[in-house]
Amino acid sequence: MLDELAIIDIFEKLKTALLAAAPSLEHELLSIRERTWRGKPHEFFREKLVATLLEVDLTAAAGRRQVRRLLKSLEPGESLAQSLESLLDVAEAKARSLRVADITQKNIHDLRDALGRLDHLAEAPGDGGLAARIEAQGNPAHVVDMLASAIPQLRGMKVYHFLQQSEYPIVVPDVMRQRFLYRLGLWPEIGQTRALLLGFQDLCGTIARLTGEPAGGIDLLTGLYSGAITRRKLFAPVCLHKPLCEECPVRRQCSYYRYRGSAPEPEKSNMRQMKRENRPREKFERLGPDQATDAELVAILLRTGAAGRSALEVSSNLLRVFETIEGVEAASVSELTAIKGIGRSKAVEIKAALELGKRLFTRPLSRGVKITCSSDVFNAFHMRFRMAAQEEFMLLCLSTKNQVLKEVSVSLGSLNQSSVHPREVFKEAIRESAHAVLFIHNHPSGDPRPSESDLALTRQLKDAGEMLKIKVLDHIIVGDQSYYSFADHKML
Repeated sequence: MLDELAIIDIFEKLKTALLAAAPSLEHELLSIRERTWRGKPHEFFREKLVATLLEVDLTAAAGRRQVRRLLKSLEPGESLAQSLESLLDVAEAKARSLRVADITQKNIHDLRDALGRLDHLAEAPGDGGLAARIEAQGNPAHVVDMLASAIPQLRGMKVYHFLQQSEYPIVVPDVMRQRFLYRLGLWPEIGQTRALLLGFQDLCGTIARLTGEPAGGIDLLTGLYSGAITRRKLFAPVCLHKPLCEECPVRRQCSYYRYRGSAPEPEKSNMRQMKRENRPREKFERLGPDQATDAELVAILLRTGAAGRSALEVSSNLLRVFETIEGVEAASVSELTAIKGIGRSKAVEIKAALELGKRLFTRPLSRGVKITCSSDVFNAFHMRFRMAAQEEFMLLCLSTKNQVLKEVSVSLGSLNQSSVHPREVFKEAIRESAHAVLFIHNHPSGDPRPSESDLALTRQLKDAGEMLKIKVLDHIIVGDQSYYSFADHKML
């Protein structure tokens, strides 16, 4: 399963892309937050049950009118003819999705039986009716079990649709939504066993907690992208059986896109037909490493190809699947071995080579290195922070000649005045008898401009340094391709 930051990133991208394509859905996402099943009258649940069993859209005024008319016709004492007439009206409202031949006495009997069972379920000791019974169950798994046992007509996905229509916080665990989250690496397998259906609710509860979206919002997002919910005039689903990967905002996190859904493989290049001096190894020796492409460098690591493919073809396919060297570095050994021509040994060798390169740029600054300007700091920390997924706050303790005495990692995660406390920052500076200090932190977004929190934190640390007679030389924020220096902007 992906880590929590990756989950948050995925659903932020999904929501942003959805609202860009269909701005009117923002109102629906906001209204979902205000919906609640608590305190609803029993008639509310009766309407939802009929709508679920007949698959009537209650968001349309015509659908609501038909369901209320049908409920009235199903009351004890009403004739079969009246009930059949109402069922035909509901079928008409659904553009005849129910055939006339299907509307029989059995339909009426099933509806009356289901409503009777719902009424009986609501007759619990005390006040509150069905809402109180649902509240007493405590969690979605128990609520699902209670309703499915009491009302046989709510079999399979119908119980989830009923709860969703009743504004209960639940995500329908249909195959389409499961497939969507499976492709993103969030869900282990697709199935309809009780354990999987209940486990799906636990997963969606975790997603809701991390993203701040209610379960109904997660249901809408996953439903629209997977095709489980169709609003074709507003938003076309992208993750169908044959997905439209190029239109998906989270395709880089998707295993389907990596292994099957991305662009066609490049044409094969027969290494034996290449001039010897143009082959990766010979080109590297003749022209130097700067002239070699990423694919050629990886091909040198692989040494040999496999199954009729040259090492260059295998490496080109690897970079096509993972898009960049950064993508290869982020992939696991198992993901690399899914590429044809790369076994476990070659995957480990690739990961080891990339780790060596990363360590070359992430080693702490050596004691005695002199800092002369802000660009010295950016050059020293740029590569180190380039692939960081979260903020890190660093401290450099400096001598009277601005030479590095010690490098200290103070905090990981979002920065504020509580996570980076002056006491912890200057404790190391005092221990090293530092004459001056310099602060560095990164913005994973790539934009180095300081936030209000950065400005407040810098002022607090500058004041603390003045009290301790330790000079604060600079606070540098490292972005993707640039940096912000408080000293250069005369903010210190």
